[in-house]
Amino acid sequence: MDDRVQDQATLQAQRLVSLAEHPRLTTTDHRLLKQLASQASEEARRKYWPQIWGNFAELFDPR
Repeated sequence: MDDRVQDQATLQAQRLVSLAEHPRLTTTDHRLLKQLASQASEEARRKYWPQIWGNFAELFDPR
């Protein structure tokens, strides 16, 4: 089984929620993640997106 992400939207989302790249995420980032989630494959949403949303929640700053 190949565990590498092939889904471009998911790869982009993973980069977005990477702590090294963005110490704080905003509502604009949330909108972008929602858009990327809608473009991601069903398999990627099941497999990777729970972690992506979890990382977003940890880094979200509503200010």
